[in-house]
Amino acid sequence: PAPVATEVPVARPRLERYLEGHEIMDEEEEKKSQYYDEETAWRLHNGQKKIIPTEEDSSSTDDRKLEGESALEPLPPTPDLPRLPSTPYCKWSFDEESRVLLANFRPKEGQQGSVNICLEDEEFLLKMMERNDITVISEGIADGLDPELWNMEYIANRLKNTFFHRFRKFERKKIEGSSAKPINGTGEVVKVSYETHEEIDVCLSMKVSDYTRYLEIRRMALEARTKESKESNGNASPQPSKSEKKELLEVFTFTDDSGKEHLINAADICLYMIDLDMVKLLPELISDFSSSFKLPGCMPGGTHCMMNAVNASGRPFMGPNMYITPPTSFTQMHQDGHGTVDSGHQCLSGYNEVVMLRRLPEAHKEQALRLLSGKMPNSAYDALYGLPHGDGLGDKPAWPDCDAIAKCKEMGYYPSVFILKPGQLVHINKGRLHAFRKLGPELLPPSDCHAKLRSSLIEKEGLGNAEHLCISVAWDWMYKGVTSAGINKETVATLEGTVLNRINGTQSLAIPELSLLQMAQKLVTGSRSENSFLPLKRVRDSCSFAPTRETTLRGILPSLRYLIDQHVETTLAARDKAQKTSDQETKNRTLIKRHQLSIEPKPNSWENPDVFELDPYGNGDFFCKLCAKELSNVYLHCDGCEKILNKDFNICLSCHKEQRYCHMIQMHPLNPKRHCTINHTGNMKYDRQARCPCKNGPVCKNCGWCQGCSCRCHTWFTLNHRFLTLEEEEELLEAVEKVVGHHPAIETMRRLVNLSDMEGSLDQSRSGNEEAVAKESDNTEQEKTDDGLEKKNETPTIRKRTRSSSNSETKFSI
Repeated sequence: PAPVATEVPVARPRLERYLEGHEIMDEEEEKKSQYYDEETAWRLHNGQKKIIPTEEDSSSTDDRKLEGESALEPLPPTPDLPRLPSTPYCKWSFDEESRVLLANFRPKEGQQGSVNICLEDEEFLLKMMERNDITVISEGIADGLDPELWNMEYIANRLKNTFFHRFRKFERKKIEGSSAKPINGTGEVVKVSYETHEEIDVCLSMKVSDYTRYLEIRRMALEARTKESKESNGNASPQPSKSEKKELLEVFTFTDDSGKEHLINAADICLYMIDLDMVKLLPELISDFSSSFKLPGCMPGGTHCMMNAVNASGRPFMGPNMYITPPTSFTQMHQDGHGTVDSGHQCLSGYNEVVMLRRLPEAHKEQALRLLSGKMPNSAYDALYGLPHGDGLGDKPAWPDCDAIAKCKEMGYYPSVFILKPGQLVHINKGRLHAFRKLGPELLPPSDCHAKLRSSLIEKEGLGNAEHLCISVAWDWMYKGVTSAGINKETVATLEGTVLNRINGTQSLAIPELSLLQMAQKLVTGSRSENSFLPLKRVRDSCSFAPTRETTLRGILPSLRYLIDQHVETTLAARDKAQKTSDQETKNRTLIKRHQLSIEPKPNSWENPDVFELDPYGNGDFFCKLCAKELSNVYLHCDGCEKILNKDFNICLSCHKEQRYCHMIQMHPLNPKRHCTINHTGNMKYDRQARCPCKNGPVCKNCGWCQGCSCRCHTWFTLNHRFLTLEEEEELLEAVEKVVGHHPAIETMRRLVNLSDMEGSLDQSRSGNEEAVAKESDNTEQEKTDDGLEKKNETPTIRKRTRSSSNSETKFSI
């Protein structure tokens, strides 16, 4: 569902008090605004309309229209760029066609010296990174890396016998086409054969030393093909040769981690090594990268990252990772962290062909994907909430053509079509759809959106027909912004992305809620430097730009209000429920006796870590077990899973309110049996003790009821706070407002109220659906129990974690 305003009345009294006395402007009047405004786009440019093919050609994707409505209107333009800086340390340039803003920090040709970033250049760069209608590329930022460490020989020897399990397979395919221009002035259009690569649904594992051997075999095989091709007909494009196949020159064999032998044609199969965890496997390279990289504030947890105030163990892993591949492999259109994180991509070797759109409202993202991908009836690929390298997805989109890019321009999506060169760093804003393809020497069809750029680059750089190994370092992070408006926009966009992910059953990579709370705590904590116990005064870096405390607090205040108001409302409701549970009178007295809620008076961070098993400063267990929502400070902990299974079962307040825990949820890795000592059994509704007819006893030592059909322990929950009590959260909000004033931010508050309404509507609809399913399941189980049969487990509602194939994200699948 797209984030549109709902008419369902959801009680949000605390948030809505900020909107009192502020009338909403007529939408038609607001649409006349000269420029696109992301704060109002969710209600002005995000209509929920169904797109269907026209009657004239149901197979055409170009002539689609909206059912019962006119098509989505193009988005308004964005403002022009401000005047570019003119300093002796950086050469700035902007290409209107590709929408690329290039900051070249390398010394001018013929000049000696190292890369220097002055305050003016850094401030302008960071402000431009707030804009998502342009693509910001920096050159020379990582020029100081140690060449003795950053080479394939060192990596191969360092990880010699280490098995790596993330090699994606791409197979060479031929496609027929025609030449771009008539040949020899005769007007004849000659048929031409083009080569492309198709991703195969498999993830291979092999030793790193085997992979370096594969790269060498591929290099020699392609050189031999090129040589034979030149000798036979003067065609420099590498072509298959039967004689070479007979000589087995192109054959590469390796053994995977299970001992199975594989044989592939190294010249026709491209193996892409993705997500190599440098932090674990190559720590010396990470150390060198951290010390040489000229913008450390733009790394995970850096000064310009929202997670800066979150301890390292409390952050999800976001890299950096290394990516190694011959040319021609690619990554499908996707958004990093399912739209919740920014990313940095530092190209070290080879060239990357990139297509990137601006950040769009949800309805326009879907429209853009239809324009770029065309009709794929046999495809299950989901560019918004799926995995770019997932298996079993059927047909995958072809690379965008020139017509699709032109239509995206007409819709105001500001597509960036460019080639990322060695030594260049590209900033990818959160929520921007983008795709990468490694540039190879093959000729592209004229319709390909990179055809002209590739042929021009190959000629200009003198790349010839040889392949150039592509190596990149990439990471995810949460860009905070540097202006109040930019900070506000970045935080709200992240929160909106997490809500959309929850609606689509996907865990977000970002942790915006915890980041907001910790950032606010850090910034309201005031002190004076003269009170320092340090013997020496700190010498500050004159070329390190950072926003002031007031600027940052003003930017995060609306989102902080949204977060704390949510916590206050849900916690007060839970406290009220805990007090009424024991004496509440309803028709189902047995159910009320069973569902108990207690409150832990102390936050987890107050506990003694030597005896308290849960680490509140960790990251592993603080996502809802049922809906993947971030558990930043308030959560419910299952007493039965803790006391009987010795496992953590943490859920959010919404899932507890909907009683989504009232199911059999498998916790044991192998045994699916419905038994309170093996799995979470929140759906036992009988009142049986000793000599139970289900014969799955004995009685539970904790609650005294039959372990096989009547145990109540997995319906008993405790309300916990990780770091702050409810009162401390409200004090924190008051402290922020004291620093920056009331600052209503009306348009932002409307957008945040809409997020609350979206979550409220989701909870209502999901609760109704699950209630019907649970009722049917309970009736079936009752019949089986009355017959004395062992009950089969229900379909688990828990989502199991699987590693994503893009930037080490975490995804949930049923």
